[in-house]
Amino acid sequence: MSFELQDEVFAAVDTIEEIIHSEVGKKKFRNLFKIDPEFYKKKGIEINLIIAQRFCKKKHLPKITSFLSTRSIEVEGHGEISDPLEVIKLCCSQKEDYLPSKLPMAEKIFRVFLKNGNIPLNTYQIGRELGCGNFREYQYIYDLLSNDEFYGFTLVKE
Repeated sequence: MSFELQDEVFAAVDTIEEIIHSEVGKKKFRNLFKIDPEFYKKKGIEINLIIAQRFCKKKHLPKITSFLSTRSIEVEGHGEISDPLEVIKLCCSQKEDYLPSKLPMAEKIFRVFLKNGNIPLNTYQIGRELGCGNFREYQYIYDLLSNDEFYGFTLVKE
């Protein structure tokens, strides 16, 4: 479906929530995605390193080498943590600069998954976290998720 046709189809729709619950929205924007750890394993890349590269710049990023060797890092108020997703969730994603506007959209999506512990999310949930408000933004997120070959986004089989 072209953007022009989509614009006509959705011109009468008042809210993005109505789009999500429409037949097109159910088929597209409600599909669940996540980061596939196997994607990195097949490429011979340590996923914990990829996640740790998104640690807080001032607080944890300087300790990345130590984290990778000891497999734990001190998080204020939470003690030693060995899961890099927990470090992101409990600390780094709480900082204002975790999702700066200058980041490419695919990187923002990746960080949303990390922030949420890599639980399966749909386009709508991701878009809401990123402050999206129109059909084209949600369509862009869906296209990035569906056609990714860099971050390991994968459709979750039901």
